Amino acid sequence: MKVNFTETVLRDANQSLIATRMPYEDFEAILPELDKAGYYSLECWGGATFDSCLRYLNEDPWERLRKIRKACPNTKLQMLLRGQNLLGYKHYPDDVVRLFVRKSVENGIDIIRIFDALNDLRNIETAVDETIKCGAHASGTICYTTSPIHNIESYIKLAKDLESMGVQSVCIKDMAGIMDPQTAYDLVKGIKENISLPVIVHTHSTTGLGPVTLQKAVEAGADVIDTAISCFSNGTSQPPTETMAYILQKEGYEVPLDMAQLKKINDFFKPVRNDALKSGLLNPVVLTTQTDALNYQGQSYDIIGMEEATQFTEQQMDWIVSSNRPSGPGYPTRMYYTCNPGGVGHAWVKRLFIDRDYRNSERPEDYDFIPAKVYDNYVLMGRDPDYVRKLENLPEDMRRAHLDGDWDLFVGQYFTEFRRDIHVVTPFAIPDYWQRYRAFDYGLDMLACYWAAFDELGNCYVYNEYCAPNLIISEAAHRILERTPEESKIECTFAPRDMWATNRATGKYQAEIFEENGLRLTPVSNGRVAGWQNIAEWLHPVPDGVGGTQPRLKIFSNCTELIKDLPLLQHDDKNPSDCATEPHDITHAPDGLRYLLDGRPRPAEILAPKDEDEPLEFDDQIENFMDYGG
Repeated sequence: MKVNFTETVLRDANQSLIATRMPYEDFEAILPELDKAGYYSLECWGGATFDSCLRYLNEDPWERLRKIRKACPNTKLQMLLRGQNLLGYKHYPDDVVRLFVRKSVENGIDIIRIFDALNDLRNIETAVDETIKCGAHASGTICYTTSPIHNIESYIKLAKDLESMGVQSVCIKDMAGIMDPQTAYDLVKGIKENISLPVIVHTHSTTGLGPVTLQKAVEAGADVIDTAISCFSNGTSQPPTETMAYILQKEGYEVPLDMAQLKKINDFFKPVRNDALKSGLLNPVVLTTQTDALNYQGQSYDIIGMEEATQFTEQQMDWIVSSNRPSGPGYPTRMYYTCNPGGVGHAWVKRLFIDRDYRNSERPEDYDFIPAKVYDNYVLMGRDPDYVRKLENLPEDMRRAHLDGDWDLFVGQYFTEFRRDIHVVTPFAIPDYWQRYRAFDYGLDMLACYWAAFDELGNCYVYNEYCAPNLIISEAAHRILERTPEESKIECTFAPRDMWATNRATGKYQAEIFEENGLRLTPVSNGRVAGWQNIAEWLHPVPDGVGGTQPRLKIFSNCTELIKDLPLLQHDDKNPSDCATEPHDITHAPDGLRYLLDGRPRPAEILAPKDEDEPLEFDDQIENFMDYGG
């Protein structure tokens, strides 16, 4: 087996040991030798190099890159990119991201390692897409840490998601050097068994684990490892290149490095390192092994306070909660949250504190909700009475969320039309002559099925739901049929068109397997934006013919998942016309409703007579009757 090496002395080793203070002139002369050494790539740009060049070295980072490219024509040049943050410290617009990636490739970069510190892959999509379009290599990155929710399974899922995104390799990035050898083996092996891409492992020697971690990663099938030439290795830097090359050669691996060249390179950098030591730029402490770092992840806090809790996902909050542990016997533990409706965490806060919907080991006594409106803040009311006036002038959705504390409406909500008081009704007996339909959203993670009836005027009543996870197709079909009363005549069952795509594993399409199990399906459009807009039309109140307004869509109160999830959908940040796909667990029920209504045309508004004493003309009556779908 061949093992390739990425040399980090020009970027991460330089950054980790001497804060990226190595000027171009300090390594210019050795670049031709680096080009001859047989490296898979030279990491030479990105990370903090851009900032450091401008802030401390008085260098043009672009010119620096072009010079390295000219001096190393035979070796791939690699950079580190912080996804939507690029090389800065905030999110940049998509067009800026695309232009920066394009210019990086044009100026010499071959490989872009792209990451998001919280493994939110939405923040790397644009950079990955543009890298591929520019003909460069997009290396998708998993940032490694440990917590109750960070485990082998979650990282394997990330790797599969990265592969689906189109990256050409997957890098495991252990920034703190806390990944132990056995975990490295298990993780690399698990990823290699689930994806077909090269796997790269990046670690630091902070804890002393680095060399053995890389060795076990290679044993599990890692294709590339990151190392630093020995005089700039270890400590907070990467394991030494020469040492890892020697170990792997002795174990029978093919190592395409020229050991004589590595000695030239190391001899060249020794005076550079020594000068950094003499000047104090290189602190000897960072070259030592810090085993205490292995305990950083285990910190406990008796009390944790979190402001703006709805700005955190449920997974992020679970991770924080895992640190809420007593520091000694008899110490109580508490977590305090403050927040407004809205944000990516709106759903989990509302579920626990407003809806009081508990799962698994969650207990009602652990969650107390103290509602507080701006009017309750007597200090603010006294100091800034105009603040309330400003809130009262906000758009309706923002006013209801921030002034009234309405958790059914929040900034960023997609279906602002939804109101429990007008859309949720008490169940009643459906007349036999009303037309009935089914529709569902299906995946192995969740089946969300809905039954609806349409009255003589075309109004829709969603009267039943069934939601269950982890069902194979035959089980899903049988559950749906079991929950449909025998006396109910279902006109048809709607499902998205992608269920007619052939499954490579079975040679059949999903709809075919459903039919084999007694459930024949009717295809409807997969179009997301049009489908969401159609739902909005059904939710929007229209004249009811007797002087008032009513929505054409009503939902029975027993359809609890749909009632809970529909108002939680948010606009997608990158495509405001679409709904966000995260949190994923709240999208299934609305998708089922979308397919249901897509199979029915949007009903026309009921037109009241022009004058109560004047009946409609015959032609107008016929036209209205046809509009109702009669």
